[in-house]
Amino acid sequence: MKPSATRTPSADIMSGGASLGDPLLTTKLNVPSTRANLVVRPRLLERLDEGSRGKLALISAPAGYGKTTLLGEWVLRSELPVGWLSLDAGDNDSTTFFSYLISALQLVEPDIGEGILRSLHSPQPPPTQAVLTALVNEIAAISKRDLALVLDDYHVIRNEAVNTALAFLLEHLPPQMHLIIASRTDPPLPLARLLVGGHLTKLAAPDLRFTPEEAGSFLNEAMGLELSAEDLAALEESTEGWVAGLQLAALSVRGREDVSRFISAFAGTDRHVFDYLAEEVLDRQSQDTRSFLLETSILDRLSGGLCDAVTVQEGGQAKLEALERINLLVVPLGDERRWYRYHHLFSDFLRKRLRQENPKLVSELHRRASAWHERNGTASEAIGHAVAAGDFNRAGDLTERLAGEMGGRGEGPALESLLRAMPEEVLRSRPRLQIFYAAYALSSSGRFDAAEARLRDVERMLGLGDVGLAEDSSVIPTVEIEDKQLADRAGEVATVRAAIAGVRADTASVISFAHRALTLLAEENLLFRTVGAMNLSDAYLDSGDLVAANQANDEAIGLSRAAGFPAWMARALILQGRLQAMQGRLSEATGTYERVLRLAAKHGDVGILGAEGEAHIGVGELLLERNYLEVATRHLQKGVESLLEWSGIGAVTSQLLEGTEAHGRSSRLEDMSVDADAAGPLFAGYLALTRARQAQGDTQGAFETLRKAEPVAPNPHIGARWKAQIEAWRARLRLARGDVKAAVRWAQEWGLSAEEELGYSPETELEHVTLARLLIAQGKHEEAIRLLERLLADAEAGGLGWSVISLLTLKASALRTQGDEPGAIAALRRALTLAEPEGYVRTFADEGTTMVDLLRRLLRVQSREPSGAESKVSPEYVGKVLEACGAGVTASTRASSRGTAGLFEESITERELEVLRLLDSELSNREIAQRLFVSLDTVKSHTKHIYAKLGVRARHQAVGRAKELGLM
Repeated sequence: MKPSATRTPSADIMSGGASLGDPLLTTKLNVPSTRANLVVRPRLLERLDEGSRGKLALISAPAGYGKTTLLGEWVLRSELPVGWLSLDAGDNDSTTFFSYLISALQLVEPDIGEGILRSLHSPQPPPTQAVLTALVNEIAAISKRDLALVLDDYHVIRNEAVNTALAFLLEHLPPQMHLIIASRTDPPLPLARLLVGGHLTKLAAPDLRFTPEEAGSFLNEAMGLELSAEDLAALEESTEGWVAGLQLAALSVRGREDVSRFISAFAGTDRHVFDYLAEEVLDRQSQDTRSFLLETSILDRLSGGLCDAVTVQEGGQAKLEALERINLLVVPLGDERRWYRYHHLFSDFLRKRLRQENPKLVSELHRRASAWHERNGTASEAIGHAVAAGDFNRAGDLTERLAGEMGGRGEGPALESLLRAMPEEVLRSRPRLQIFYAAYALSSSGRFDAAEARLRDVERMLGLGDVGLAEDSSVIPTVEIEDKQLADRAGEVATVRAAIAGVRADTASVISFAHRALTLLAEENLLFRTVGAMNLSDAYLDSGDLVAANQANDEAIGLSRAAGFPAWMARALILQGRLQAMQGRLSEATGTYERVLRLAAKHGDVGILGAEGEAHIGVGELLLERNYLEVATRHLQKGVESLLEWSGIGAVTSQLLEGTEAHGRSSRLEDMSVDADAAGPLFAGYLALTRARQAQGDTQGAFETLRKAEPVAPNPHIGARWKAQIEAWRARLRLARGDVKAAVRWAQEWGLSAEEELGYSPETELEHVTLARLLIAQGKHEEAIRLLERLLADAEAGGLGWSVISLLTLKASALRTQGDEPGAIAALRRALTLAEPEGYVRTFADEGTTMVDLLRRLLRVQSREPSGAESKVSPEYVGKVLEACGAGVTASTRASSRGTAGLFEESITERELEVLRLLDSELSNREIAQRLFVSLDTVKSHTKHIYAKLGVRARHQAVGRAKELGLM
């Protein structure tokens, strides 16, 4: 059997694969800097040491009680490796929250959660429980030491889903992991149960208040004041040890002549104290500093350049450094002092004062910030500030202009979020935003009718009329639009419609819409032209026209290369590899799949994760055909795992697909769903694994693997097609164990007969070939041969080389059982002649004892022929096939994996081989870097590439695989 030709057109139509969207802000993962003259608080550090031995340590107190400072000091002194995450309001999105959480853990355990992190940004993010189950399992398996994770400012999290997820994580936390949370309020977690169980250590406001001694040290030593014991006691009493109040009070005291009188009058509740001191601090600054503080308060994070742009002044970096020196509530983010933020409460106060004093300036400041982010390539911040400014025209302009680039980079989820944030009236007034909204926000979630309604709105807005297809969708209508911009919009509409038609299995409509799109789209519209060409190639492949499919895919490869879209390039290369394999060009297909793996290793973003999984499946199918069963199975499993991560299924779904219960969720297969982008290759992966199990003699395992393919179909249109393939495979497996009656029932239920005019296509070949096998088993040789000859003629006409070889092989078996030995040998000889250059084995070996007899007879016939006859097949090659046919599941059948080394020799570089050899030692990565005179990051990069090319996840696996492949 050749590789499955099944591929589901993307439901996330313009995504190009999922992606990380905007880069993570690494400053959120930095432990805040501590001052040299910090007041050390041993009693609290000891409490945190105690808490870090349990599941949860919670610091819960109002703003300004020094929670972050205390935690920063504890991290510096702790013997535990600690990951840090400073939360903000933007982390209420589950995907964003877990992306940062996993990134923080990776700072202390680099191997944790890499696949999970990628899957979070797939077109359909994974279920929360799946993420957490996989994360808990990875921590338990990978981490050999205790580690801690700090979540600072957790009070900003108001998303119930995130809170529920964290509660789940706490409940199932591995014993080596410990969580520390800082929050202004008690988070909605099962604190009582944790406390009763002895798993919670809590520090509250009374614990955090400065003692008189600590307050004295803080005011006189840290803040540089010279207050008397009476003044210190008065301030400590009035502030109740509130750290922020003490700091603000100290700032207000500076420069006053009558300090004692000021302190004696200093009183009030926490809110009043803060308001009073904040106003005192602000009003006592110079006009220049005051303006700087107010105007930059709109920024969540500040850098010198950004502040200069917002204030239309120079010297922003120097001003930020000066504010830090005088402790004016500015916090450096990282040791480099490039980015800062204001204390959250101070920032809130400044923004309020700005709105009170100069409300008209607020919008202008946001516009300036938006312009700066636009110039510096941070798209979401640019659009976000435009929205905050109320400048929806600019927000719309930016989104229209940047959407194509974001889509081309595979940043579909980020673009979807931006589109959903746009006011409806803005979307409705802009045709191109409507098109992107239909593609990303509607089609990505399966709302195809709503997407088409939006597209009709666009056509009405542009005066295009109804440009849907005629009743006969196979006819490609001619559409001529003189206005180039209007034509471009019409081409984009047609591109989205083609993708929707593909998901609905309407191949003729895909071809018609895709042709229309490519005719109308502007030459510079590289994203839509790439998508249109791939839609067309997919459709031609489904219809069996490989020549046209190749032409369209070549165009997609060229467009994606010209545009610099690695995710789309990888997807186009995957399709090229499948086309090459179907044409029988196995070596070329191997090289193409290796290109995808190199591309994935180079870019390392999740936009290529799906293509990487497909590449492993493709390589696995090729190795399987060449009878390297063990290494083929590993590649197939690796590909399936990657696609499960990408599709958002993860660990929980994997358990459900096995038919087990996971955390109380139903294990019914029909309840599961898979992202449409991943469904096609995942389905193909399961079918290939089914064939591998059968080749290894594990018929029961083949049936079980086939069952896993059942819930994969993303919608009823695809499900009906794939159900037919699954049932055809079941019938083939039953025939293999002699259950002819079950196979007869299958043919009757599906209405299959040899006399029916069966239109041949790659997707229906499995059913037709299985029917031919059934006819042979029933002794209906003439019917079987007639059917095979019809299929063979179509396969030859379509250039389907792999199919030609497999059909000739089956025809030979049919002729042999019929008693036509000369005809059987002639068919087999032709099949072997075509197969030998590419090393086909399993196509012949799968025919079992009948093939053994035929091969031996062929050798006897050839021995009587003159030497040098052109029609002779190499005896060595026949011997190799015979070995595979007659060895069952012994070691010789599985064939030495060493022979597969040639598949990887071109992709493994000399430098990587050098690193591989050093990995087979006791040297650490740092020691390897020193040995090679390169940086540690370079060694890590080489290692990552090696893992990707060998299909492994760990050092010992890489060494073992390399030795197995003969690379070492």
